[in-house]
Amino acid sequence: MDYSAVKKEWIISNGLGGYSSSTVLGCNTRKYHGLLVANLNNSQIILLNKADEQVIVDGKTYDLATNEYDIIYPKGYEYMTGFSFDFYPEFVYEIKTEDGKKITIKK
Repeated sequence: MDYSAVKKEWIISNGLGGYSSSTVLGCNTRKYHGLLVANLNNSQIILLNKADEQVIVDGKTYDLATNEYDIIYPKGYEYMTGFSFDFYPEFVYEIKTEDGKKITIKK
């Protein structure tokens, strides 16, 4: 997937002031992005900012996360092949290993 998808965002609200939100790439670009944001005393508190996932296949590590600092690292979006939103976000990654295996991951 192209990095320009970082401009697209998703949000899920629980109706009580809590929510979960990020970009389509899972790269938090705003201070209010978070996977678990609770409403405590009419103030939103980010309890879980994000999770940086890795997959290890045959001893090689593949980073699925994408983070934006002065640079983009790691570049997990390069493995991303799809995103959908039907009640909750679903991210699809495809890894091609050195020995030709193709691994598809949905999360």
